[in-house]
Amino acid sequence: MNILICDDLPQEASILDRLLHKAGFPVNTVVFLNGHDVMDYARSGFVIDVCILDIIMPDMNGIELSKRLRTDGFTGEIVFLSTSNEYGPESYEVKAFSYLLKPATPANVHRLLSDLNRTRNETDSANILLKTPGVARSVLLRDISHIEVIQHRVHYYLRNCDEIVVCTTFKEALAGLKGDPRFVQCHRSYMVNMDEIAEISEKEIVLRSGMMVPVARNHRDVRRRYYRYVFHGE
Repeated sequence: MNILICDDLPQEASILDRLLHKAGFPVNTVVFLNGHDVMDYARSGFVIDVCILDIIMPDMNGIELSKRLRTDGFTGEIVFLSTSNEYGPESYEVKAFSYLLKPATPANVHRLLSDLNRTRNETDSANILLKTPGVARSVLLRDISHIEVIQHRVHYYLRNCDEIVVCTTFKEALAGLKGDPRFVQCHRSYMVNMDEIAEISEKEIVLRSGMMVPVARNHRDVRRRYYRYVFHGE
């Protein structure tokens, strides 16, 4: 989840940034101290899933900033930072997701990310049908951590640690996932869900589960593709 923070108070913006990363959800954040820089960033084409905007800011407040973002076509979620949880008419006008009370606390930030994640999951229904002997199982693509081919069988590893083994070719398995931008092949035997990447180097990927996946020499461009996916949504 790509989250943009805008708060004219650097210390409060930094605290919120740290809380977001410590809340236990996969997030990428970028921080700005004024609305003009936010607009420049948004117009540069970077993918933003959520904007967390302080309402009280000089020059351009959070309400005005949110209206400009919507006018420019931003369709992601908007969360307002405020000392009050009273919803004004402006928040309904820009279809704000919620308010985050200041000062932010670990519990409130965790609750916000949980709500955002649940909303995203409810609208992410892309799935694949995996056929095993006697059973056909529909699996959401977002729940697949990575796949691996072992001796003419494809192993689908899920985020909940389940494993589904399918008698198919790796080529057919890749064809079923390559249409989804979150998946990238990193080795002749592996394909990973980029949403599940915790660390990446030239030679290996560490997934959020702790599993390490090799990066083959002829797939070294996987880091570049990962950065493009995270920062540009490509």
